[in-house]
Amino acid sequence: SGPYWTLWRMGAALQAEDEDEFSTYVDYEAIRASLKRDILADIEKRSGLRGRTFSPGQMAMAENMVDPILNRFVSPTSIEILLAEAQKANLAAGASDSSWSGIWNLVDVERIGLIGFSVGTEERRPLIFERRGFGYRLVRIDLSGAAL
Repeated sequence: SGPYWTLWRMGAALQAEDEDEFSTYVDYEAIRASLKRDILADIEKRSGLRGRTFSPGQMAMAENMVDPILNRFVSPTSIEILLAEAQKANLAAGASDSSWSGIWNLVDVERIGLIGFSVGTEERRPLIFERRGFGYRLVRIDLSGAAL
């Protein structure tokens, strides 16, 4: 299946409130791992160590703080809320209807080689999908450029 088919099926699952179907298009563990890398890098950057890195003990302490948060907040419900907020923003930007098929027409999809695609606006595409088997799954939410 192609990118637009994947997005349409995700939207149909959201509209039908079918969490199991929606979850077939999302790799929650991959999202948690990528967010963890982004957050830990941001913590380290803001720590004031100026070019030095965390000690193993400091990194373990940071991971112990981040893991429970990500485990709680990267879930089917939270991803659905994130996409519902994007849908509201797209409606405000001029979507012709409130269905997910109409919403996806307003997003920018960019292929990433043969393995995936990213979704968002022309300025920023924070949702990263990769080919998994015969379809695509959401594997990363890019926080670069976002205020943490």
